[in-house]
Amino acid sequence: MDAVIKRISIIVILAITALGSKAQNPDSLLNKFKVSFTEKIIYPYQLTSACEATSALLQINVNEQGKVYQMNISKSVETPFLIEFIEQRKNFDLVSLQSYVDLKKYKSIVMLLPVNYYFTGNVCMSSHLKPELQIHYFDFESGVPVSGKIKLLPPLNFSFVSEEVK
Repeated sequence: MDAVIKRISIIVILAITALGSKAQNPDSLLNKFKVSFTEKIIYPYQLTSACEATSALLQINVNEQGKVYQMNISKSVETPFLIEFIEQRKNFDLVSLQSYVDLKKYKSIVMLLPVNYYFTGNVCMSSHLKPELQIHYFDFESGVPVSGKIKLLPPLNFSFVSEEVK
């Protein structure tokens, strides 16, 4: 009987360890944050109807204690996207983002996440970027230039099919 209990205990411990390590995967935490970003941001109709893509940098600031304290988007976005971002940023999965930072042990760092929205479909055979906005790719809404330690994260690429614009 003791051997059976030991085996069951070992199996339970291994299962908990496996589940715990899977939940603590930094890449999956970052992906959860990215998914929340794409779920919360509703791509503005003005941009969809004009077949305008968006390419920007999301600036995520981490303080010396390792806490995410600020998020800004570069000025390479159109005003409707900027408004949507400002309204929704508090609704992103910040718990997963903070857990990612904790696991990576990041402190006093700026993380830059490239954000790319593009689309194709019946109306937009291809999407385009405005060159006059792209010169502001490294300028942020905060007005503060990026400085210090910087970590470039894997991009968030979001593609969707445009429908008939009415």
